[in-house]
Amino acid sequence: MTGGEFAFGDARAAACAAAAWLDLRNGAQAARYAREALQVYEALPSPRRPYSQINGTQIDVAAAHLHMRDKDGAADALRTVLDLPPQKRNVSLTGRLSRIEHMLSQSPWDRDADARQLAERIAAWLSETSARPLT
Repeated sequence: MTGGEFAFGDARAAACAAAAWLDLRNGAQAARYAREALQVYEALPSPRRPYSQINGTQIDVAAAHLHMRDKDGAADALRTVLDLPPQKRNVSLTGRLSRIEHMLSQSPWDRDADARQLAERIAAWLSETSARPLT
């Protein structure tokens, strides 16, 4: 059995499909595949759940919602991610959240007070994370 970086199960395949759809700015398809990945991850026994992949996929769900012009869905998807303690934050999550912050600074979100508030919360998370070494 091959594991580690060479393991490519259903969850990882779905997460990669979600990322590809995000690159194409197709929020509906990205959300579909990201949720599929989350279902597989969350079906694993609790000690085996890959928290980083789950949280990264939640960030992808948020990006998908922003592409669908649904800031409330994006904020909901980020709720658990933004509550992560600093020791659970890593470079992958930071990079993904930085992209969300960037999306929120552009039209149509740049003039939306709730979107600005979400962007400010992300910026605070990012600054707290950058104050300590990333793993």
